[in-house]
Amino acid sequence: MATNKYIVPIGILIAVIFIIAGGFLVLNPHHPDSPGTWDDADDNESYFEPTQNFIPDVKVQEGELKRNADLRLKTGNRYNYEYKFTIPLNLMMGGGRTDNNQTDKKDVPDVNMKMSGSMDVVVDRKERYNKSDVFVLTWTSLMKYENLEELMMAEKKGNEMTQQEMQQMTMLKEGINTSGETWISNDGKPVKMVTKRFGMEITTEGEKAEGSSMMGGFGANMMIQPWMLALNENFEWTKNTTVNMSGVKSTSSERYKVVNVEETDTKAGRRKCYKVEKESLSSIDMSEKSKVAANTKISGKSVLWIDYNKRILVKAENWMENLKIGTIELANEK
Repeated sequence: MATNKYIVPIGILIAVIFIIAGGFLVLNPHHPDSPGTWDDADDNESYFEPTQNFIPDVKVQEGELKRNADLRLKTGNRYNYEYKFTIPLNLMMGGGRTDNNQTDKKDVPDVNMKMSGSMDVVVDRKERYNKSDVFVLTWTSLMKYENLEELMMAEKKGNEMTQQEMQQMTMLKEGINTSGETWISNDGKPVKMVTKRFGMEITTEGEKAEGSSMMGGFGANMMIQPWMLALNENFEWTKNTTVNMSGVKSTSSERYKVVNVEETDTKAGRRKCYKVEKESLSSIDMSEKSKVAANTKISGKSVLWIDYNKRILVKAENWMENLKIGTIELANEK
């Protein structure tokens, strides 16, 4: 039986990413009878437990939005975003159980998880939906974990990897490809979302599509959100979200505030933007999926630059526990 203490924070991190991204995979890093360890499991046991009929239960309480701009999209518009994240594993261990199964931060390797990726968005067409015209955005994204060998070796300490661990690492090294369609109404709300990942597809409509989009992530809903169409120099807005993702529960409180209107440089050119500060506090409970590190609280901050006229995201800087962990940037626009 090989111990894998690092797999707990990695598990939490990937679960966080999928929660944020509105994913439909549930992390299953532990054998049910062996908390915190890899048992001599069957090689066919999957690292991820796919749930094809899974739809997140999302509840949102938010302040009123007074829209002052319409979507300024044209069929054929193309956008490319690039992003990089570097996250110390010990940041993901802010919480934990208070019983004998608690994982100590000192047991977590002092290494970073490095991720990079890109996303392409195309304004593909217009469709009629509930007697209204909506834009249909098609998008593809690729997210890669750049240093899985380093993470694995830090814990294995020279021991050989099992076949199962090698399969899991190979799957993640190749990157996570996601694609889909987002149908957006004139007020910036998604009315229909189609997401494809690992050969599975999920379609949500109406309130469920809007609820899923509230989780943000690396999709077209990252580029356009309803609050972007309500920005002004005095804009302040709060949102509280509760997500139950098949045994992984998370709650978040977010506060958005315009702090400036300024010119900013991006790879796609210089832009006049609203500079928005976002402060957030998230709590993740994995008690139904793992008996270790069940509760984790994470505070975060983002600075978002929203195009003053087009009301789309052009750049973002992200912090976790006062440490800058990543950037997102519009790299090309046609």
